Amino acid sequence: ANFTSAISFITQLPEMIILETERLLHRRVTPDDLETIIRFRSDDEVSRYLGGDRAKTREFNEARTKFYTETWEKFGFGFAMIIWKETGEEIGWSGLQ
Repeated sequence: ANFTSAISFITQLPEMIILETERLLHRRVTPDDLETIIRFRSDDEVSRYLGGDRAKTREFNEARTKFYTETWEKFGFGFAMIIWKETGEEIGWSGLQ
């Protein structure tokens, strides 16, 4: 995602922003984040702590992304994408489950 599209997405859905700092935005995970989550989890240094090779599959990540979005709907908290405001780049994710 480029900066313009990221900011456009965020301004269209201001309720999605859950935390903003000087440099970062944290927004709810959505189904549209699937490819980014797959990219993050495909890194060997990440996947070794988050489920190993099975955590790299599309099926696994589809289920996780669904879980992440459902926790917001059910409990009012969950995972968030972390966005570097300067560039609009999604640099990670964090949250409670």
